[in-house]
Amino acid sequence: MKTVLITGFTGMLGRELTKHHLSCGNSVYGVSRHFSSLLPRDRQFNVDLSQIDFEQSISSSFKPDLVLHTAAYTDLKYCELNQEQTIRFHAENSGRLARLFRNTKFIYFSTDSVFDGQRGNYSELDEVNPLNLYALSKQKGEEAVLGSKSSVYVFRTNIVGFHEPIKSSLFEWAVNALQAHEQINGFSNVYFNPLYCSNYGSLIDSFLERNPDLGIYNFAAADSISKYDFLRKIAQEMNFDELLISPIELINEQGGVIRPLNTTLNIDKAKSVGVNFPTMQIMIQQLCKDFKNSIHTYGI
Repeated sequence: MKTVLITGFTGMLGRELTKHHLSCGNSVYGVSRHFSSLLPRDRQFNVDLSQIDFEQSISSSFKPDLVLHTAAYTDLKYCELNQEQTIRFHAENSGRLARLFRNTKFIYFSTDSVFDGQRGNYSELDEVNPLNLYALSKQKGEEAVLGSKSSVYVFRTNIVGFHEPIKSSLFEWAVNALQAHEQINGFSNVYFNPLYCSNYGSLIDSFLERNPDLGIYNFAAADSISKYDFLRKIAQEMNFDELLISPIELINEQGGVIRPLNTTLNIDKAKSVGVNFPTMQIMIQQLCKDFKNSIHTYGI
């Protein structure tokens, strides 16, 4: 049995990692600004990691075997409007958290958006060029945790999934709209190879079992897809009308937050360690199946 600390354990990825480690019989502790029924209260640190003095709320005697740092601001517009807070949260305080658990395996979840999306198929050695504040802050977070002299892994990744209760991720937005027979648009020129949140627990276990070298690894699906085709496949799996989805092109010059167009990640490095990543088709099938089961079981 391992002791695992998960920051942002009430978020979309953190929740799935928490459920995974509980199912494995591990001792799980969570960090979140709000208490949750997912864990006993005595295993929760009610901490705002954006605050300068956040370490005071985490016991210095607490020694987990693994820290999974998933906590992040995911609203890109919020990040642009709150630049100082975003940099402190994703960068400065992530480095401090890594130093707090210097003798523990520490995984920092970064983003595929550290790349500018000009060509795709990015490897861990390719030069980063973040286009927006969110991506810049996550890239600075990479530097901070890697410079902490701790046992750090950085996972560059993109996640898909659903919250409990339902919120507004790409998948949830699409399902809600299509279920209501609303017309929606999908970007035909934006490409990615995300992973379903539920996949991460077993993939990380497989990764860590092989005791790989510390550093940066891409964690992504085995193949890539446009966001338009991603929405079409969701419609197919959920038995919605595909004709409700129209292809459009993202044109960043029209204003708003600048987003990269092709952030597909090359996963050869992680595969060489022995990690087997799912295809988009298998992943989407599992995502839709789990969502249907959650609706039937919990009415989310």
